[in-house]
Amino acid sequence: MRVWRLVGAWTFVISVVWCLAGLGFVVFGGVDRNSDEGNTGNALLIIGAAFGSVGAVAGLVLFGIADHLAEERRWRSDLRRGTVTMHDLRPGETSATSATQTLTCRLEIRVAGLEPADTDYRTDVGPLDAPRLVEGATFACQASPSVPDRVRVWLLAAPDGGELTGRYLDFRPAH
Repeated sequence: MRVWRLVGAWTFVISVVWCLAGLGFVVFGGVDRNSDEGNTGNALLIIGAAFGSVGAVAGLVLFGIADHLAEERRWRSDLRRGTVTMHDLRPGETSATSATQTLTCRLEIRVAGLEPADTDYRTDVGPLDAPRLVEGATFACQASPSVPDRVRVWLLAAPDGGELTGRYLDFRPAH
């Protein structure tokens, strides 16, 4: 994943330079607007203004995807299973773009090999998941010491064993 982050970063940098060179050439007089002759050699820099901006966006997207995948790989490399109990549930703002609502609550986290935690966390909850989230509910969870600011809570899996399948919510610390 590190290679793709570097490719994304370099694509962005090269594209921005190409775009700025093309724009600068057009704006600061590299093109004689009164003459139709001799402008074909400047096409590479002029096209750079258009294609450079597209390449810059593509580079940023590639970098962002690679960064997300790198974090996901780190998180999955050292997953540990445990239980989480919910306390002090506080609903928050509803999303303007989706049918979710922010939920902040105190999670009492017990994961094998990690120190017990009792901290406020936040996630977005949809209408299908809301009825399961009640005061004192205990769920199976997964956490990783490699990415300590993420806890995955499995809503349908048995807390004491069995396979982790079905719906889940990813909680992040509420700052």
